[in-house]
Amino acid sequence: GIGRAVAEAAAARGARVGLIARSEGDLREVAAELGGDAAYAVADVAVPDALAAALARLADDLGPPDVLVANAGIGAYGAFADLDAGEAERLVRVNVLGTIHALRAVVPGMIERRRGHLVTIGSIAGRIGSPFEAIYSATKFAVVGLTEALAVEVEPYGVGVSLVNPGPVATDFGAARGHPYDRARPKPVAAAAV
Repeated sequence: GIGRAVAEAAAARGARVGLIARSEGDLREVAAELGGDAAYAVADVAVPDALAAALARLADDLGPPDVLVANAGIGAYGAFADLDAGEAERLVRVNVLGTIHALRAVVPGMIERRRGHLVTIGSIAGRIGSPFEAIYSATKFAVVGLTEALAVEVEPYGVGVSLVNPGPVATDFGAARGHPYDRARPKPVAAAAV
């Protein structure tokens, strides 16, 4: 998906790339495709201590991060009235807290070094509420607010911030949330375009 496309684009520009995901098999595959300047660590972004340890391992292997792309995200499709509490909490843990924990792990070092760039992957659903994706939309609105506020806070330290709000993307995200994208418009864009 988007994470793989970001890693490929960064590696093509000569970057050393650190990857984090829950699936070691996927990480191993992407790291092998990227070559010698890629490292990975397995962690769930919803588990703060595991995420911090994974980021620390990557910093040991590759040096302190110059750029962080906070891309982890999950969705859920269905009527708000039918969504159970556990699913709602899972979306918030991954989409909101996972982003917060990743940023918290790298921002102090970037401020200290007075350089770096933070990228969060939001969604158009974080700007315009998406029916039957109410909790997902709420999490992406939270990412938008977090990113916009953080941009002001870190700017004096030479740290840049970017927020990417794609519409539908041609990945397996829809299938993973239990409802493939089925609208004629807008047409999904390739992950590489994002």
